[in-house]
Amino acid sequence: MFNFENENDVPNVSTPPKKRKRTWLKILIISVLALVIISGATVLGYYTFLPAKYVLMAAGYASTTKSYDLVDKSLTQYENYNQTLLNTTIQKETKMGLSLDKSFIEQFTPGDEADDIIKAINNTSLKYDFAVDYKNKKFTTSIGLNFLLNPILTARFSFDDTKFSMGVDELTNKTLTGDIKKLSTLSRFSPETPTERLEALEKIDPWASSKLVEEIKFDRRDIKNLMFNYSKVVMDSISDDDMSIKRGVSTDVLDKTVKCQEITLKLDTESQKKIALNILEMLKTDDSFYNLTLANLDTYFKILGESSYMGESLEEFDFRDNLSKEKYLEFLSLMEKEIEQLENMGVLEMKLYVDGLDIVKYIVSYEDTSSVADDTVLIVEQRINGQSFDYKLTIGTEIDGEIYNSVMSIKRDYDDAKDLNDIFFKLDLLGNSKDQLKASISFESDEESKGKGEIKHTIVCNTDFEQPTTNEKVSIKLTLDGDKLRNSKNLVTESDYKGKLSISVPSEDFDFSEFGFYVKTETVYGEEIIIPEPDEIIDIETATEEDFIKLYEEVYSRIGSLSQLMGAF
Repeated sequence: MFNFENENDVPNVSTPPKKRKRTWLKILIISVLALVIISGATVLGYYTFLPAKYVLMAAGYASTTKSYDLVDKSLTQYENYNQTLLNTTIQKETKMGLSLDKSFIEQFTPGDEADDIIKAINNTSLKYDFAVDYKNKKFTTSIGLNFLLNPILTARFSFDDTKFSMGVDELTNKTLTGDIKKLSTLSRFSPETPTERLEALEKIDPWASSKLVEEIKFDRRDIKNLMFNYSKVVMDSISDDDMSIKRGVSTDVLDKTVKCQEITLKLDTESQKKIALNILEMLKTDDSFYNLTLANLDTYFKILGESSYMGESLEEFDFRDNLSKEKYLEFLSLMEKEIEQLENMGVLEMKLYVDGLDIVKYIVSYEDTSSVADDTVLIVEQRINGQSFDYKLTIGTEIDGEIYNSVMSIKRDYDDAKDLNDIFFKLDLLGNSKDQLKASISFESDEESKGKGEIKHTIVCNTDFEQPTTNEKVSIKLTLDGDKLRNSKNLVTESDYKGKLSISVPSEDFDFSEFGFYVKTETVYGEEIIIPEPDEIIDIETATEEDFIKLYEEVYSRIGSLSQLMGAF
């Protein structure tokens, strides 16, 4: 193998220093090569150095890590916000009203009356107030109609633990009070009403919502297990022979052309069954999925059953029993038997596109030879950057020669430093044929800092339906544009919005153009909530039939006076 010209060319292998020198040289070379390989794999996404399965494993782990971080931080924000609200008092005042133009009113009334109607409507406002203290179980709310800032009719309601009070000041000076746990005492006034109905209403817990927030948990260990371990199960279930890789393939990802590594998986019936059975086996031995879904759902219905009249219905249909761990395992065993018997499921082909260490696109096509669906395609495009993300889901299917497409896009741009959210959502239902109905729904919310806690906020909602055969189109557009003010805890203390609702429908009789409205809010946190003691009360537990007759007569009399007053306008 080696050809040495003379004796001097033969290395002296017996010299210890040279041997040690070569040993260190080998270690150095191996270390450098390892560093280059690792660096190249990191920078190039394992493209040049590793086969398809290892590329997919590395990209899958990196993408799952990003997804988990997104879920973890988003849930933490949600939980912190809820805890802040549960541990402080909130008092909020909301005022809203309409702003109409003459052209809109003239479609419904003669022009000489339109001016007076517009003036009356524009001077009328709706006022809604509420205050809540979850820790001390105090709640009060009122909703009223005002004209020129003067109240016309105001209904009020409050809870102090389970004790309630309600009244309408413009109709009576009296306040109806009682304990929700003693509603069945009202049966003495209405013997024909089944006592069971009132007893069921006594189970209502006004504070069930706070219990739900406190008791429904999303354990991070369960989320992590679900995201990472199940990905590993899927990966381990796929044979190397079922996948291939292409380098430098151009593809469109979220409206941009990107060069990626394309990994193709082709799974026959047995391969699909293997993956499904391995997932089911893990679902049986690992509680993560059950804890996050059915266990939380069971908690929800447990609280609902204990705190509402629906409790007996839930017990009657054994609803919670069907959410038990035992029933869950029985269902998984049944699914295993069903899957084992499946035959001729068709070929499932999946293409995954890896950019760097991110899986940015999936294309899943399924040819089902046993149904009328000739081909079904699912395309997922995604980018994740911290708490910002961009997803696009496309589902296309061909049935009896007709192609149907659904496209859903959801995007969030989050500014962590300023706690600002830009959110976009759109759902398109499209048909390939000219005579198929097209529908589109979208929502967009943009926030922009104006400094010192002030934020400019814009919301746009669109709904469109189009029938190509008749060229008829229905459009509904809602816009809100305004400012909101936050305190040091990023809680909104003031907001002022102006809105516009535009409606366009194919009609010869009306032109539903648009009308405006406004919404203003003021919120105070941390101040003690005091429920005022009413001057005159009617307690449901001690009131007589005569008391209720007098109350009815007083309310009826004032309604007549109020009707005359409203007629004057």
